[in-house]
Amino acid sequence: MAFWGALVALTYMAVARPMPGGPEGALSVNDKLVHAVVYATLTVLGLMGRLKTGAVLFILLMHGALIESLQAHVPDRTADWKDLMANAAGCFAASIAWRTAGRDRA
Repeated sequence: MAFWGALVALTYMAVARPMPGGPEGALSVNDKLVHAVVYATLTVLGLMGRLKTGAVLFILLMHGALIESLQAHVPDRTADWKDLMANAAGCFAASIAWRTAGRDRA
């Protein structure tokens, strides 16, 4: 349940609201790190919620692509393929760590 709630909250924050502080806001310096950490956290939440790894990765990668596409139409936001790559890096790093810890549900 935490996974779905966090996903809804992230969607709202990414699309319905302008970037905190505008395009050059507080998150701009470490933007890619923020993307990776947020999507790694979402990955772990999904895996803790007993979803299969493949399902979690598919949902989050599609979600990231949708968010980036929608942000092209939101004032003070831009679509950036590098954000999508950072999202994917966070997802894959978390899923590899999860598998390495022996908790995988492939």
